[in-house]
Amino acid sequence: MGQIEQKALEFEVVERLAEMLRQTPGRPFSTTEALAYFTTILAWVIQRVKKSEEHLGADLKKRWKELPASDAPWSLPSPLDQKNVFDALDDLRNASAHAGLRSSKPVNEGKYLVGFELGGEVDAVKWTVQLHENELRRIGALVAAGFVAQMRSAGKQ
Repeated sequence: MGQIEQKALEFEVVERLAEMLRQTPGRPFSTTEALAYFTTILAWVIQRVKKSEEHLGADLKKRWKELPASDAPWSLPSPLDQKNVFDALDDLRNASAHAGLRSSKPVNEGKYLVGFELGGEVDAVKWTVQLHENELRRIGALVAAGFVAQMRSAGKQ
């Protein structure tokens, strides 16, 4: 992959991050790396979808709001599975990247880091989920795939 042109910045960055997420897990620091890619993808995509004044973001937000977070391929863990995909992803973005709402803890098994616990508070209800490395990669890739597909269909790549 070569240079990125300004007009394709969002598309290219998210697509490249998704490709990095697909790299083989299990290397040193791969769980931390997965969290970094996951968080970055969520931050870029959810911000674009929430603040977009063009149809691109509005269409993706509408589609994700119509999908239950419990349904495949999303199959998000409880309590996020009680929400629609967009609201669950927004909660995850806030828990992982939003300065005032961030709540994350390491999940260790033995002497190895295997994932992260993310949490937050929505409408005075506290929640947490544990996402192991494979889930960080899976969910991040789904978010990126939805965004990239929407950008392609809109001719924005």
